Amino acid sequence: MKFQTTEEATNAILRIIEEEASRLGLKPNTEKTESHIRSNELMVSLKQNDQVFRIRLKVVRDECRAPLDFLLGTGYIQTEWEMTLEPEVRETAGPPYCWKLMPRDESTARASHPRILEEEWLRRLIRKKLAAVHD
Repeated sequence: MKFQTTEEATNAILRIIEEEASRLGLKPNTEKTESHIRSNELMVSLKQNDQVFRIRLKVVRDECRAPLDFLLGTGYIQTEWEMTLEPEVRETAGPPYCWKLMPRDESTARASHPRILEEEWLRRLIRKKLAAVHD
């Protein structure tokens, strides 16, 4: 997934969560939203029975982005994945931006996850975390 703005990068993830929640008959729970001087922070979760999917994002607002900002956002999924929002090509420091994905457990096989967050991978992870079967 590639984005032209930091807002678009956040909204794309929220859209996927909302679509998966709808598919599963769930309602996303916005646990936290904060506006800081340069950034916005939010935490959203989906809960089904005793299972939880949770994501937290902190993203620099587009109007506050400096021309040479390389790190435009951070986030995590559960306790397993860290994310950074960066320019796809670091030398340009401009769009398109992408969420880079890193497992917190270094023993996670490289083949089990993409280097850049992909829509279908995120959808599968949500369903897996909630132990949901895709129709």
